[in-house]
Amino acid sequence: MLKGIDVSHWQGTIDWLRVKASGVQFAYMKSTEGNGWSDSKFAANWAGAKVVGIPRGAYHFWRRAYSGESQAGHFLNTVGAEFDRPPLVVDVEDTAAPRDPSGNGANLASMISGLGGLSKMIYTAKWYWDPWFGNTSSVQALATIPLSGDYWASRGRTRLGIKASASAPRRSGLLELTRVILANFAAISHKTGPGASLHAAGFASIPLWVAHYTTAAAPYMPVGWTSWLIWQYTSSGRVDGISGNVDMNRAWEDLLGVIPPPPGGPTLVEIRYPKGSINLSVVET
Repeated sequence: MLKGIDVSHWQGTIDWLRVKASGVQFAYMKSTEGNGWSDSKFAANWAGAKVVGIPRGAYHFWRRAYSGESQAGHFLNTVGAEFDRPPLVVDVEDTAAPRDPSGNGANLASMISGLGGLSKMIYTAKWYWDPWFGNTSSVQALATIPLSGDYWASRGRTRLGIKASASAPRRSGLLELTRVILANFAAISHKTGPGASLHAAGFASIPLWVAHYTTAAAPYMPVGWTSWLIWQYTSSGRVDGISGNVDMNRAWEDLLGVIPPPPGGPTLVEIRYPKGSINLSVVET
């Protein structure tokens, strides 16, 4: 497990060198909200974490009152072109939104699609997601997300080849990693060929950052998801270099792409589609 924090202007000025020395292995920071507000400490936090070598990610607070497309544009314009390994996050907990799963789903889907082929993740909690989004067919609004290899290719990262496989034993954590991989590349060697789109089985096809403050061994899961990539387990953590409380998180090593390759060959995974599934093996090329 990786130890991480998430911060915003509420934490004030942060001493990132002391944060690094305390053992923090990743940090998320608030970037934007709605279609015009930007966190006053984002630029300082973004630069500070980079200087000390803490992998960092940015999150946007989704607001139903604004179009999803405009929010995606504001988020991307604020963060800029420089990303680390962690996915971009859409924070979904707007209690001012109506309890309208269909409308909320359409708006959020528009924002997710507006982020294009970049790796992405949803932050939410069961207390919010279930009544505001629910387990209805409306979450199928996230029908098609365009895939793009431009982002990772332009940054010289190792590409991952994807090819059909005859079988696909399940392995904990690997499905989430594969979803991140598929969200970044435009070639799926199955039926539709290069340039295909990934038809997601609702929002639960996107990796989850779940919030549940508890000392229990596992968090309560929002309807639709069966696994999480990050778990925010308290809002009252203490970290050297930060004044006052800070949100604390646990994450699977998948978050930073550091899981070791399985012995004996490529990783085998199963990708499920609304009308069936395909078996894939993921191999470095």
